[in-house]
Amino acid sequence: MSYSKTFKELDKSQHDRVSFDCGEKELNDFIQTQAAKHMQAGISRTMVLPASVPLPNQKYPICSLRQV
Repeated sequence: MSYSKTFKELDKSQHDRVSFDCGEKELNDFIQTQAAKHMQAGISRTMVLPASVPLPNQKYPICSLRQV
């Protein structure tokens, strides 16, 4: 799978948070359930490195992330 060359701000309408799995349960849970809420509340920003090709659900899988 090829990935974008730049990080993008997490967008739950474009990025597939459900399939994200970095091997750390707490981080997986945060991305899947809390990151978008924290961004909306102004607590933090989450930047993701998405794939360049969408999944069948038309969302882009997330390879990596960075919190700002």
